[in-house]
Amino acid sequence: MAAASISQYYRAIQELWGMEEFKVFADKLLLTAENAAKRHIVYPPLPNLIFAATPGVGVTKHLHLLTGLLKEKKLMRFSGETDYFEATIRNPEEDFDRLLLRTKDAAGFYGNFRGVVGIDLTALFKDCEFFGSLRKLMEYVDYQYGRILFVFVIP
Repeated sequence: MAAASISQYYRAIQELWGMEEFKVFADKLLLTAENAAKRHIVYPPLPNLIFAATPGVGVTKHLHLLTGLLKEKKLMRFSGETDYFEATIRNPEEDFDRLLLRTKDAAGFYGNFRGVVGIDLTALFKDCEFFGSLRKLMEYVDYQYGRILFVFVIP
């Protein structure tokens, strides 16, 4: 691959200390972008992600780099006042409503948000029964497939 076609975000990901799985994922995104371009596929489908992280690992920086790479390589259509944002789910009922409001705010003037949302689920891992309480969130994630790429942050 020619150096000129390498993304500044890809390069920054590769310069991270450690984070080998994230680097491999960036490699796969570059390959996906190349294959999509060859086959004239506009915005190929992308999976939602699970990001296993310890506190202080730099989730915001990783979301920024991931979003930049997706945008620069035209792997996703972005729309809204921002390209990504983060949310935390501690109480599924209350925080889900906050997530909906935050998504609306992120859309702003554009009416629809298309981008990346990092959702920190760390606080819920203390409760073994939390999976059942996330039904509304998972339905929303399913409904937004292709519009929002969700990155679930777990411990």
